[in-house]
Amino acid sequence: MNRLLTRELRTCDPCHDPAWRGLAERLDGDVFHAPAWLRALRRGYGLAPVALLVPGPDGAPRSGLATCELDDALGRRSIALPFSDYADPLLGAGADWEALVDTWPGADRPGRIRCLRGGPPLADRRLEETGQAWWHAVDLDRGEEELWSALHSTARRNVARARRAGVAVAPATDRVELRAFFEMHVELRRTKYRLLAQPWAFFEALWEEFVERDAGTLLLARLDGRPVAGILLLEAFGKLYYKFNASAPGALEARPNDLLVWEALRLGRARGLRHLDFGVSDLDQPGLARYKRKFGAREARVVTLRRAGRPEPDARACELRGLLGRLTDALTAPDVPAPVCERAGALLYGYFA
Repeated sequence: MNRLLTRELRTCDPCHDPAWRGLAERLDGDVFHAPAWLRALRRGYGLAPVALLVPGPDGAPRSGLATCELDDALGRRSIALPFSDYADPLLGAGADWEALVDTWPGADRPGRIRCLRGGPPLADRRLEETGQAWWHAVDLDRGEEELWSALHSTARRNVARARRAGVAVAPATDRVELRAFFEMHVELRRTKYRLLAQPWAFFEALWEEFVERDAGTLLLARLDGRPVAGILLLEAFGKLYYKFNASAPGALEARPNDLLVWEALRLGRARGLRHLDFGVSDLDQPGLARYKRKFGAREARVVTLRRAGRPEPDARACELRGLLGRLTDALTAPDVPAPVCERAGALLYGYFA
């Protein structure tokens, strides 16, 4: 896909167009701009990402915005990007935001974007803030001793405790181990948070797009040879991303999660990556934010913006959102078998975009 919108702007398929990848590389993009992530969204959810490009004087893209158009029972809407922690516009020139927002696909319907970098979107009166979340990252451009010293004493004690308990951390090597991690993840989401998990198809796509291409690692913590915790790490544009985690409640006394994070920091440093991105934490999750801070993480805010003055979801859409919440409560109840909870996530998670 390569469609001319005006004399200047055009669209492209960011899953495959090298112009989009080149733009993201030049402008220090994030994993959510990476073609591999966008292909995983397509494969896991059937989404069709579209990138809007502003050319520079030489004709090469200077700025861009990636979005997905959704049209389902919840209504038509445009999101940059679904199931992504944030997806700032890539701006080679601040003035290009005007062209991008004016031509944002689906201008006649609700639109949403989540921004970490701030800049022109936050100052644009055509957008209104609807939420914020914490963002944390640990810088890796320092020696291992300095990284270790930056950890809170609690984290250092927990790493030592895990090692004394016999916890061993190593990368997963096949889909059997990915499946074991996913089942732990489903169970953790169900029992601790009363939430559904994203579909298995999405995890398979991430494995193929990142891990099998040496751009990701599934770190597993084992105790007595059995996986008891894990982190799915993704790499893009010189940065490491802590994307999904899982742990078995019965093994938490051995503190496998702290050891996993420490090994992730060591891995990122060894691979020459700039920082470990911990992702977002809702403001009503202070415990999760404290957990990330104890690894020496710096913090910022991710801001959610929506197009002001656009139609709100109709009454039926609002009713359906309420029903989705009640279904989630019912399908994550303690007496619901894990396979049923997994299938429910596969059927319903797409509506949470």
